Amino acid sequence: MVEDHRLMNVAGILENDIVDCDEGMCVSLWVSGCCHKCFNCHNPELWNYDYGKKLYRKEVGDRLIEAIRANGMLRNLSILGGEPLDPANIANVMHVINRIRNVFGNKIKIYLWTGYTIEYLKKEASYMTGGENFSNCVAKILRTIDVLIDGPYIDELRDTSLKLRGSSNQRVLLKKHQYGTRKRQMKID
Repeated sequence: MVEDHRLMNVAGILENDIVDCDEGMCVSLWVSGCCHKCFNCHNPELWNYDYGKKLYRKEVGDRLIEAIRANGMLRNLSILGGEPLDPANIANVMHVINRIRNVFGNKIKIYLWTGYTIEYLKKEASYMTGGENFSNCVAKILRTIDVLIDGPYIDELRDTSLKLRGSSNQRVLLKKHQYGTRKRQMKID
């Protein structure tokens, strides 16, 4: 039996997260499945593609939209894992991100964590996944998100004082555009 490519590997949705964003509150989407398998990973159970539930991306989007605007207060969106940009996840993650951006515009920030580096994503990725071209998915995601945290977790470089990162090789890359009155510093697109 062929699996429906619109089914996502969802480890969980945390509706009122204050840890996985740099300001305010966010809704965090945790996807399962990871090809990196970093030593001493914070979430090794999320390496397994079958961890959690398989949900249709429309249902995931509906739940995120409801949670982002719950109680009349907008929350940012954080997408973590596992590996959101894993070939098994990227097409559905792209569709969810696009839907969230279409509903909320630039009223919220979208964060995404990946074990890939921006350099790899921009130059090396050229394979197909879920009926979508990986490079096209990457390009669409990078145009749409506000903050990319890149790089694998490296246990020897662990630093718990870093905001949004677990090890010092990881970078917080901010999209270069106006967001309110603050200017972004680093270019990811």
